[in-house]
Amino acid sequence: EVVASRLLWAIGYHQPPTYLLIDYKLDGAKADEMPLTGRFRPKLGKELGDNIGDWSWHENPFVGTREFKGLVTLMVMINNWDIKTSQNKIYEMVNPGDGPKRQYVVRDLGAAFGKTAWPVGTKSNPDDFEKQQLLKKIVNGRKVEFDYDARHKELFEDITVDDVIWISELMNQITPKQYADAFRAGAYPDATAERLISKLRAKVQEGLNLKTQTGRRQ
Repeated sequence: EVVASRLLWAIGYHQPPTYLLIDYKLDGAKADEMPLTGRFRPKLGKELGDNIGDWSWHENPFVGTREFKGLVTLMVMINNWDIKTSQNKIYEMVNPGDGPKRQYVVRDLGAAFGKTAWPVGTKSNPDDFEKQQLLKKIVNGRKVEFDYDARHKELFEDITVDDVIWISELMNQITPKQYADAFRAGAYPDATAERLISKLRAKVQEGLNLKTQTGRRQ
């Protein structure tokens, strides 16, 4: 989740701060029951806003927009097989300034970088992640069929070639150093990070290749 949240944030999607601490101290009755390594998401507080509820993948103000369809495509790119309403949060901003009053956030992105399946896929597994492509085929020269084996495939029914190209171009702006920094924040071993980054960039390239394969813009 720490890695995935940084990648979403890097291309413009709202994300709350999320950190992985490999060593921390905890006081209280359950302190001895907690793992030594843990993910922490600090409360945003009154200055930045609070979580006021969930939002649905099927019913939200952005359904049908390029940005929403790009977000759905990105879930396929990272092989997030656990997409559900309870993991999507709305933040009410107290002092939004020029920004939106409400931020719609995809949280709990940890079921990624493995194999998509249902009811349970895999996580952070480079062997599984490398086996799946982004695309299976192009339908009628316009719509795409993803290599995705988890639930909610209905979300992908109206994803077009142009939608995939759009999000791929955004992802392509992330530099090698930024990728490395994101996976380092998740405490991935270098060798594992390199494999996951290489496959993720290959999936981005699949999307970029659609520009020439379908005669879209160069």
